[in-house]
Amino acid sequence: MQSPTQSSKIKTAVLCGLVALNALLVALLIARHTPDKQAHAAGRPVGDVIAIPGNLPGFPDGVVFMYDPAGQRLSVISVATAGRNPEVQAMRPMDLAPLLNAATGNR
Repeated sequence: MQSPTQSSKIKTAVLCGLVALNALLVALLIARHTPDKQAHAAGRPVGDVIAIPGNLPGFPDGVVFMYDPAGQRLSVISVATAGRNPEVQAMRPMDLAPLLNAATGNR
């Protein structure tokens, strides 16, 4: 027959193991029901804008064409790195919807 102290140690160890297992199961349950973290840029999901590097006369460092397929807009961004302080130049977005819809016959 076991002594009362050894029996209580086993009971305590089993109880602690069950509490740890329950805590792990609760954490898994919470993790499964929380939404995934998604990156958003300017309130929109990332990947809604297509960036295309390119060259234009007068821009020695190159430019980046930014196309928004959902809004059918095109913009150009350039960074002038010749001086001490790099300067970002951006063109106001152009609405391509009239041009793209005219090509398909929609008006």
